Parts: sequence; structure tokens; C-alpha cells
Amino acid sequence: MIYRIFTKGFKAKINDRNPDEPFVAGPNQEYTSDQIFSSGLQNMEPDKCYSLNPARGTQHGWINNNAQDPWWWREVNCETGDKVDRNRVGQCPGFPLDKVPSNPKSACFAHNGKCYKCNTANSYVDCSQDWLWIYSFNESLISNGWNKQVDCSNPLKRSASDSENRGILVNETFVVDFTQPQKYYDILGRRNAKRSLSKRVLYRNVLNSNGTMQEYSGE
Repeated sequence: MIYRIFTKGFKAKINDRNPDEPFVAGPNQEYTSDQIFSSGLQNMEPDKCYSLNPARGTQHGWINNNAQDPWWWREVNCETGDKVDRNRVGQCPGFPLDKVPSNPKSACFAHNGKCYKCNTANSYVDCSQDWLWIYSFNESLISNGWNKQVDCSNPLKRSASDSENRGILVNETFVVDFTQPQKYYDILGRRNAKRSLSKRVLYRNVLNSNGTMQEYSGE
């Protein structure tokens, strides 16, 4: 349903999932993420549609009309209104996100083909900060320890360096001597106890890639 009421005291709701209806700026307009725009915004790419970022809620009056500003707008499917994520890699959505994820300590994002997570190993890092997830990507967040690169296909995989930093046992081997002392006598008949120096591995704990510990026994 399309409303075009510009009488003072009324709000004009336009483009209820009708991408043929252009974006119209005005003091009496109402904008929601249900609206799909294929024209009218600034810096729109050809044959693409945009909707208001759901994190902005319902907006009234004059608003930012730059389609390339992810804080306000996002590219969507012209038919369904679903977000188009062209920067996604593996399990990680493309940066910037619409908002801070509900699980900021374990969530990941992709940027320029690489994937990153909030670096919880550093106590000064607050993963709930919105500038870690939206706005503009800052390379210095990696060098300063706020973000760390992760495996895009398995972002929860622990690296060996993470395990060392957290004091987690990665590979520990226990060697136990199983040989028994044997009795020997010298030429004068005096007893001389000797022991073989051969040893074998009793068991080994290894940290698997999924973070679980597996025990091996034997040689």
C-alpha cells in the first residue's frame, strides 16, 4: 500500500516493498526497513536496491540519503528485501555489519577476503563496542590487538598461539621407564645391578582442532 499524504500533521509512508517507487526526501516522510528503493538515493549503483538499515528503526523527516553509508542503508534483493552480502566469506558475514552481533565474543566478519574476530585474549578489548562491527574498517585494530584473523570456514578453531597464551596444553608427552633391573655378577662373584636405558611413551595428550583433548597410548 502506498500513501502520499503531505498535509501538515500527517506522515507520508511510501514504498511498502515496491521497488519502483523512488526514495523521496521530505519533512513529513516516514521510513522503515520494509521499504525498498531502486532510485532516489544518492550514490546508488545501477540495477541495485536499497533499504533502511533495520538497526535505525523507524525514521521520520529528513534523513541521510547516501546509499553507500552502511549506518543508514544496505543493499537488498529487489524482490524479497533480504540483505545482499557480497563480502561474506565462509561463515563470516561481510564488514560492516548492520549492528553489534548478539554474540560479539564469538562472532566473526569478513573484509577483503580475510576473516576476523574480536580478540578476547586481551583484557582491554570490549567486544560490544559498535565501532568494531560497523562504520569503517580500521587496519590498526589488528596491530593493536583488538581484532585477530581467523579461519573463515571454522572461525571458532583455536590456533596453537591462542592455546599457549591461555596456558592450554597442546601436546604433552609422558615417558615412563618400564624396564626391570637385572642381576649381574662380576668375575669375583659380586652382585652388580644394572638397568637398561630404553624407554617408551606411556600416553600423549593432544589438543584437537575442535578444541577437545584426545589421549593416545602406546609407542
